[in-house]
Amino acid sequence: MTRSVKKLLESSMVTGMELIDDGTNHADGECIACIKEKTTRNVIPKKSDVENPRRLHRIYSDVCGPFDIEGYSWSRYFVTFVDSFSHYVRVKPIRSKDEASKVLKEWITCSEIETGEKANLLRTDGGGEYMGTEFQEWLRSRGMHHEVTNANTP
Repeated sequence: MTRSVKKLLESSMVTGMELIDDGTNHADGECIACIKEKTTRNVIPKKSDVENPRRLHRIYSDVCGPFDIEGYSWSRYFVTFVDSFSHYVRVKPIRSKDEASKVLKEWITCSEIETGEKANLLRTDGGGEYMGTEFQEWLRSRGMHHEVTNANTP
């Protein structure tokens, strides 16, 4: 048994408990659980190093809600669209999450007509509102790539 484990047992509030060291619970003399507990997540950078050469090259979208109080037109959610080049932000209230893909399709189509540019990449958090077969097929038919970020990562 390693010195750190013995020290832990001596200082613990539990008495009469025997720790069996079978070699699978320790790495270089330190408890695996202790090592995992000490690990930290990398800092999320405040500025992105991703290049966006033109409008609509990369679009970010997310759905927020539900909110306890209904807003405009009985909406309990809102969906955001951000153009990474111009930082133009559009917020659209919606009644339910399943409206998000429809509203996003409309916004992309309208933006392409207004700017004369073609949308290339859509980045979302992988929420169910964006992962449906019909929406994914719509993206593929337009030649758009869907980037999915890790959950709870801005």
